[in-house]
Amino acid sequence: MAPISPSSDWTVDVVGRVWGIAVARVVSRHQTSPTRCVLRIVTTSGTELALKVAAESPPGVTGGEHVQHYVAQLRPGLAAPLQPMSTGELSATVNGCRVTLADWVVGHPPDSSTAVWSAIGSALAELHALPPGPRRFALPIPAVARELDQQANEYAFGDDFRNLIPRIRALAVVPEATIHGEINAANTVIGDDGHVTFLDWDQAGVGPLSLDLGYPLSCVFLTEGLNWQLTRAEAFYRAYCRATTTGLPEPADIFAAALLHAMRYLYFANRDARWARIQYAVGHEQELCRALRSFRP
Repeated sequence: MAPISPSSDWTVDVVGRVWGIAVARVVSRHQTSPTRCVLRIVTTSGTELALKVAAESPPGVTGGEHVQHYVAQLRPGLAAPLQPMSTGELSATVNGCRVTLADWVVGHPPDSSTAVWSAIGSALAELHALPPGPRRFALPIPAVARELDQQANEYAFGDDFRNLIPRIRALAVVPEATIHGEINAANTVIGDDGHVTFLDWDQAGVGPLSLDLGYPLSCVFLTEGLNWQLTRAEAFYRAYCRATTTGLPEPADIFAAALLHAMRYLYFANRDARWARIQYAVGHEQELCRALRSFRP
């Protein structure tokens, strides 16, 4: 599949026709992949905006823009404000693609330092402290379990993979909050003052806190090279614990949520390496849970 890469003329036409905003130029392209592209544009009035063009999502997975809009209104800076159309809608379908327009976030892509992960942990606690958002998280745990069960048929290690699915089904659904769903450095921008803005709200909605806290455990802090990045993990979880109003979920639930993310992402690339990481994590579960427990105040 060729990456989505809208032309400058297409961008000018869509922003002008759908939002009634005149575009002076396209500055740069970001996050270009087969399924999406983000364009940094400047309007004739000098305002910088981000146009996100994504392949139309399956039924039931659209709506993350409403969560982004909700968070931006309640906690300015945690999410980029969206530009509503004249109808009040936050997204449009153009040529089979879902299109949104948001303020461009001024800042820089973060490194993966302990200071950055501490800031991300604090920002995540701020997100979780908000009242429940306008929709459910896009990936309900029972649906993920069914998806994983189907995927197991494609793997040489399918039986061992399928034996882990009961851990996903047993994942506690409380406590809940508005969650992002993919907490990593690539989905953040760091302002000059160190403030964290989260990007890519496609899946966001109300769901178990452990899903946000488990994602970096399996997808960042335990690398595919089987290196446990303890100092970054400690910075993230300790900062979250200092700032949270809900407390840290049980380590066993954070670990199960980490398994959920790791098992879902195995399907898309590097299957053997990702399966080795899952096996390593399961073999060191007690060690990882002890570390999570030690990060609590």
